[in-house]
Amino acid sequence: MSIDQRFAKIVFEKTYQDTLSLLLRSEAFLKIYSQRPIEEKSPNFDLRINCEMTRVTARVSQVMTWLLAQKAAHAGEITFDEANAPRYRLDEDPFCMTDSLQGQEEFLPLPVKDLLKDSFDLYRRVLNLSHPFYDEEKFKN
Repeated sequence: MSIDQRFAKIVFEKTYQDTLSLLLRSEAFLKIYSQRPIEEKSPNFDLRINCEMTRVTARVSQVMTWLLAQKAAHAGEITFDEANAPRYRLDEDPFCMTDSLQGQEEFLPLPVKDLLKDSFDLYRRVLNLSHPFYDEEKFKN
């Protein structure tokens, strides 16, 4: 295994673990949040939380799609060109690229703030990785 292959594997594994962690944290928050007593519920607030959690889910889903395509390419299941096709690349989706925390921090519970920040950071990190930079020939050695 070449240095480039080992580096790619480390990057993808770390990013995969970060993405999976965000997914599990999101699920845990939503389970707890949905079990609040009825007297604590507010339709407007719940709508805002649902919107922001949808943003987190969209970011994580797009990142996971890209990662799985990359893993498939490294396993030889698809070509690098296929893995870097536009359908797998992150595309600066305006919904995902919005930093919705600006000026809204005091209105959101801490777990939502953390999920929004972490998913935004992950999305931007993978956005930089997701644009074609691989030379398929380099990884055949």
